[in-house]
Amino acid sequence: MKAERLRVLVFHRALGFVHRSIPAAVEAVAELGARHGFDVDATDDPDRFEELLSVGDHEVVVFVHTSGNVLPEPSHRRALEAHLANGGGFVGIHAASAMGDVATGWPWYRELVGASFKGHTIARLYADDPIDARPGTIHAGSLAEAPRDADRWGEAVAMWSCEPAVVHVEDPGCPVIDGIADGDVVVDEWYGFHDSPRSRVNVVATVDESTYEPYGGEMGVDHPIVWWHEFGGGRSVYNSMGHSAATWRSEWFLATIVGGIRFAAGAGHTR
Repeated sequence: MKAERLRVLVFHRALGFVHRSIPAAVEAVAELGARHGFDVDATDDPDRFEELLSVGDHEVVVFVHTSGNVLPEPSHRRALEAHLANGGGFVGIHAASAMGDVATGWPWYRELVGASFKGHTIARLYADDPIDARPGTIHAGSLAEAPRDADRWGEAVAMWSCEPAVVHVEDPGCPVIDGIADGDVVVDEWYGFHDSPRSRVNVVATVDESTYEPYGGEMGVDHPIVWWHEFGGGRSVYNSMGHSAATWRSEWFLATIVGGIRFAAGAGHTR
């Protein structure tokens, strides 16, 4: 029996790249629940994840910055599959599309998200000492020159991989893009995907590559960033934004998260 209040389970395990914004993201979803009348549980333990889902009273699962093989056991994966089969919702955020070998070892998950991560905007490193050059990174200046919201890696290095870009909204009536209007300039780390999900999902928003440098995330003129589809008996929403902690303090972005959660739970599409 489902609880009267919407109940959300946030899963935030990271075994690949660990986003420094994970604590801010988990806290933000909990605060959104308090503000908007839904309950939130959170875990990064796959056994606990399976245990909580087995109870069956979470309408929506939110994967926040999951990277790597975060659900290694068949029973973990079956729990998520059963959640969808029972009509549950799924919201994948940013690195939820970057679960490494899961894309090939668990094709169901790739289909759930809709696409798999390929690359993103270049990483600008700020440090006072020289940094060895490697693909995807540049030494952009001294530590004092780093943007205020750059990720700090110890005391000596800061990283910033976000750029402003123009977002085009294809379906303004869809709640998953609440907070963003067509033509808005948004600062984020822009993900690109191995292939466009457009033929498999309902694309809600794209990013205009001509307005920023996509580097490893290049997709061309059609670059989806937010979408949804019915899948496995439930509904899946994917939002590729949300890299930095600053984004999780932004009301425009938090509106997309609330809209995505409610939509994944089964709220009607207004179009």
